[in-house]
Amino acid sequence: MKPRNLILLTTLPTLFFLFFWLFYPFIYDIYFSVFYFRLTRPELTRFIGASNYVSILTDPDFWAAAGNTTLFIVSCLVIEFFLGLLLALILSFDFKGIGVVRTLYILPILLPPISVGIVWRLMFFPGMSPINYILETLFGFRVDWMGGGIASYLAIILIDAWQWSPFIGLILLAGLLAMPPEPVEAARIDGADPVRVFFHITLPYLKPVILVALILRFLDLIKIFDPI
Repeated sequence: MKPRNLILLTTLPTLFFLFFWLFYPFIYDIYFSVFYFRLTRPELTRFIGASNYVSILTDPDFWAAAGNTTLFIVSCLVIEFFLGLLLALILSFDFKGIGVVRTLYILPILLPPISVGIVWRLMFFPGMSPINYILETLFGFRVDWMGGGIASYLAIILIDAWQWSPFIGLILLAGLLAMPPEPVEAARIDGADPVRVFFHITLPYLKPVILVALILRFLDLIKIFDPI
């Protein structure tokens, strides 16, 4: 059997699973979106065309939520990418205890949402917030993180970045560890400094990995549209 046919054959179960668990429900939702439908009164079902879409697009709350979601997604992607890249570069070096550090590094990803919420609620809780203690000690002011407005918005971004920057960093770290050392060694022999090596060799090599990491993170972030 040709390698190409073997690859196709081995991916068929995954494609089958994706179709029935992702694509079929999506198509089913699109179909029902052009009907008026009530679960308790199915006999009232009737075709209404694009009325549901018109209703959404003319709803100010929809555009407010879309704007907030877009700002949130862009902010998280930018912050998490740079933090993840920095962490990946640090963890790509081989030093004593690197195995333990890498294990601790992924702990935020493994924590359940309820645990993350409890921990950060204590971090931001008025009167006992260690973050506010540091701000007041160094800069002489406190922030009401749980009072709504821009402060609460920044708090949500901070929490998301803390938990999910390691996710992007883990993917980038895998790319760094898979990178062949020969181009870097040749560049260093030619006298290239670390900055040039990073921007001209490491970063171009990581571009496909970066794209995958950002797409995966974007697909997860977009699910937050409803609560925002």
